[in-house]
Amino acid sequence: MGAVYDTTERHVGETVFLVGRYDFSASPNAVSLWINPTSSWFGASSDPISGLLSTNSGTDGFSIDRFNMRQNTDVSVPGGMQWDELRIGTTWAAVTPPPLALLTNVKKLGNGAFQFFLHEHQRSK
Repeated sequence: MGAVYDTTERHVGETVFLVGRYDFSASPNAVSLWINPTSSWFGASSDPISGLLSTNSGTDGFSIDRFNMRQNTDVSVPGGMQWDELRIGTTWAAVTPPPLALLTNVKKLGNGAFQFFLHEHQRSK
């Protein structure tokens, strides 16, 4: 596969959410990467069609022999990168579950309806 680079500069200590896809159904196989995808897509039945880096150049034999994520060159690779979590699934929804909802300031109104504030929270590890 040909190299494709993100043009956004990332900084030390920054948390980045990466979602990758290797498409076995195309020839040559297509590889896609979303960096910090919009949370409105989390849990969706299909993956976003925009906001991704993708390539399908080169030839391959419909197999994966390794999975790597790195920065541009050996000189720019940080001394330590930490993976918080790795999820593997066959669908976008399997690896991007929707955020949890937290209801606060819940009040029962005189007409029987409820009033509340809705907050989205990321799932804890």
